[in-house]
Amino acid sequence: MCWTEVPERRRDLARQRRRWSHGLVQVLWRNRFAFGRPRYGRFGMLVLPYHLLFEVLGPVVEVLGVPMVLAAWALGLLNGSFAILAFVMSVGFGIVLSLTAVFLEDLTFHRHERWRDLGQLLVAAVLESGGLRWFHAWWRVRGMFDTVSPKRPGWGKLNRAGFQTSG
Repeated sequence: MCWTEVPERRRDLARQRRRWSHGLVQVLWRNRFAFGRPRYGRFGMLVLPYHLLFEVLGPVVEVLGVPMVLAAWALGLLNGSFAILAFVMSVGFGIVLSLTAVFLEDLTFHRHERWRDLGQLLVAAVLESGGLRWFHAWWRVRGMFDTVSPKRPGWGKLNRAGFQTSG
């Protein structure tokens, strides 16, 4: 389990996710010699391929998936009921994973003193899976493009508020 400081403003959140994605692509590129090479153990055989497939290509599929599904639907190439079922199952699975993570984190670390705090986390988990995730994917794809952009934007500065502790 890990925690990260989430910026308070949407603009800063977008910048944070772009930076993360930009950094990931840089790390993968610098370690490309180890991809799929047994000599590098789990790092070369599992860690790097996982990050390429799921952390780099995953957001690309998420971002391109929406317009492609809409285009297929407009062209009559998509069974509407199947698409709706697949969408509901996908979002539902994301919600279940997020809720499970929230419950396991609370069960293990007991970080939420009030039921209201836990309730807010549960609502956030549902909202994230139900639409906000696409924005995260979009920001991550933009971060990948930052890596190969001729006018590299650099890391920039993030506004930080710090973790709040209850007293």
